[in-house]
Amino acid sequence: IFGIWKDNWEQMGTYDINMTEWGGEHIEMSLRTWRCHGRILVVPCSRMGHVFRAKNPYIVHVPEVMKNTKRAALVWLDEHLE
Repeated sequence: IFGIWKDNWEQMGTYDINMTEWGGEHIEMSLRTWRCHGRILVVPCSRMGHVFRAKNPYIVHVPEVMKNTKRAALVWLDEHLE
């Protein structure tokens, strides 16, 4: 689970406007944090809440999630790609 303070989120630019709908934003923001000299911490025994719904209120388009994940890799890991 990726969590971020709201002020850091806003300071780093919030969502990538070139990503489409839902999916991959947690990967993009964690890579952005890492590559822009932020800190990513592993906190053992930490607690974070999330409310799961019985049914998704929106449709998830898997090809769009894959497109967003690919974009995150191309933008933030460009020199590591072969």
